Formats: sequence, C-alpha cells, structure tokens
Amino acid sequence: MKKIILTLIITLSVTGIFAQTTPQNYNKGASTNDFILNQNFPNPFDDVTLITLNTMSECYMRMFVRDYSGKIIETLADGEVDSGSKSVFFKPSADLESGRYIYQMDIYSKDKSKIVTSLTKEMSYDKNRTVVFKK
Repeated sequence: MKKIILTLIITLSVTGIFAQTTPQNYNKGASTNDFILNQNFPNPFDDVTLITLNTMSECYMRMFVRDYSGKIIETLADGEVDSGSKSVFFKPSADLESGRYIYQMDIYSKDKSKIVTSLTKEMSYDKNRTVVFKK
C-alpha cells in the first residue's frame, strides 16, 4: 500500500486562517485549468464555516464573499497559491446580516491581467441560529 505524506501549512491573515494541505508526491505536471471549489460546511452556518478548494497548479487566486448586489463583504485570499488542497475558514463580522451570500474564487492569467476561471457557490448565514440537542 502506497503511503502519502501530507504537509500542513497554516498562515494567519487579516481576514482569517488559510490552511493548505498538499501531498508530497503531488503530480506537478497536472493541467493548469483544473480548479475545484467545494460547498462550504456547515451550511447554513451561524459562527464560522469551512470552504475547501483544490488547485491543480500554482496560480494567482483571489477569493471573496459577496452579497447578491455584488458588494464584496470580505476578501478571503488574494495572492499566489501552490497546487493542492486548501481550506479557508470564514467568520463573518458581527454586523453582517443573516442571509444568502456568494463566495467566489477567481483564477488569474500568469501576468494577472485577466480572470481565466471564476467559480462561485452560495452559502447561507443565520446569526441567530441555535442548535438544539435532544436526549
């Protein structure tokens, strides 16, 4: 059985925690057009939610949360990203209203002059949500 060694890199940023998990024997020759943006979990959420994504090559990425009018609520990532699986934690500010929001991942061309791939997902935020456990 083949073992894969994982490297975990955690970077603190102004907007939250960005964690990256990459297999050591990852195929560096993978297609540059393969990007995956997964559904956040939990959804709906009340405090913090986890967004996972996968990039098959190094790229310049910008990820943000916006409302349906297009207003950017928060930028989650903005910069060069290595290939592999990543996790982004989103914790809304106290003044964010409950509702449905869109998170978007834009992948830019090598010269950063244009967006070559843009992926979006919807998430629901309910700041008054309470969890009830039954016996």
